[in-house]
Amino acid sequence: MGTYPIEFFIQPTPVRKQRAFRHLVAEYVLLTRHGEEFREQIRQLKSSGMKTEPAFAAVLGLRGDPYLALLELPL
Repeated sequence: MGTYPIEFFIQPTPVRKQRAFRHLVAEYVLLTRHGEEFREQIRQLKSSGMKTEPAFAAVLGLRGDPYLALLELPL
């Protein structure tokens, strides 16, 4: 069994307003809307070592800070 890095991001705000929660919701919506090919592109980038939000931004062609760009998408 291998080891996996764990990253914690904590804010003193209600869960539904926290960026980490909002990222998860945005990613879920995007995966649901864009289907399996989109999902596979994300998987490939993550397998190559890219973090989640930058992978989504790359596939979607978003510019700037990928963490902020995901939060600014009109979902």
